[in-house]
Amino acid sequence: MMKEKTPQDPLFEAFEKAFPVPNITKGHQQRFTAKLKEPTRVQRPFQQLKIAVVALLCIGLGSLGTLYFSSKNDVPTKFYQAENYFTSAITTTLEEAERLSNPETAALVADAKIQLQRLQKDYIQLQELFQERNAHPKLLNAMISNLKYQLTLARELKQLISAFKTPTDETEIL
Repeated sequence: MMKEKTPQDPLFEAFEKAFPVPNITKGHQQRFTAKLKEPTRVQRPFQQLKIAVVALLCIGLGSLGTLYFSSKNDVPTKFYQAENYFTSAITTTLEEAERLSNPETAALVADAKIQLQRLQKDYIQLQELFQERNAHPKLLNAMISNLKYQLTLARELKQLISAFKTPTDETEIL
C-alpha cells in the first residue's frame, strides 16, 4: 500500500531536515492531520464573566440614562423655583427702597425703575424664547443672569438711599 501524498508532506520533510526530531510513534502524522481536519470548539475563558459584565454595564447605563432624562425634566421646575425667588427678592428690595425714599432720592428711584423696566422687557423676550425652545442651557443662563442683575440693581438702589439717610461726618460736626 502506498502512502497518499498530502499537502503537508513537503512541510514535514523540510522540518525533519531542519530539526532533528526523535522517533515519533507510528501513525502520528495521520492522527495529527485528522485532528487538524476536526472541527474544534474554541474555548473561551471567562465567557460567563464577560456576559455578566456586559449585562451589568447595560443595567448601569440604562439607570444613568433614566437619571439623565428625568433630571432634564426637573430643569424647568427648578428654574421656576429660582425665578420665584429672584422676583420676590427684587420686589421686596424695591419696596424697601421706595419706603426709605425721600424727595432727595426720588430721582434715583425713578431712574432705577426705568432700568428695571428695560431689564424686565428683555426678560419677557427671553421667556418667549424659553417657551419656544424649552430648557436650552444658554437661554436659562441668560434668564438667570437677567434676574441677578435686576436684584443687584434693586439692592444697590436700596444701599444708595440708605447712605443718603445716614448722617455724614460733616453734618454731625455742624
